Amino acid sequence: MFGVLFAVCAAASNAVGTVYQRKAARLAPAEETMRLALLWDLVRRPVWLLGICGLIGGFLFQAAALHFSVLTVVQPIVVSELPLTLLLGALVFHSRVDRQAIWGTVAISAGVAAVLIATAPRPGHAATTLSWLVASVLSV
Repeated sequence: MFGVLFAVCAAASNAVGTVYQRKAARLAPAEETMRLALLWDLVRRPVWLLGICGLIGGFLFQAAALHFSVLTVVQPIVVSELPLTLLLGALVFHSRVDRQAIWGTVAISAGVAAVLIATAPRPGHAATTLSWLVASVLSV
């Protein structure tokens, strides 16, 4: 139960983070595009910081969800981030979600479901501290 709750929170938090980072980027001056000045400008915008907090929250909620539940339960819920992002973006930017975006969202969700069904993942071995350290270093 907690895994599902945290997965829903992860999806919602990621959606909020994505939308508000985009909103802040749209407010930035065009001449700062692809320049270090853009990052400096964004860091000083509360809406961008809200977006960063949303993404960090999404990672933390997903980690909590995976602690309480298995990947095959958590991941399909977290994928609902995409439709949530589209809906929230439409509200924040006062726009409509077009038909292609809706069909794209349906296709991605169906694709994730198909992969999970086809691979039938099972619980594996507990990761060691060394394996986590190596994976973290390689990721960074």
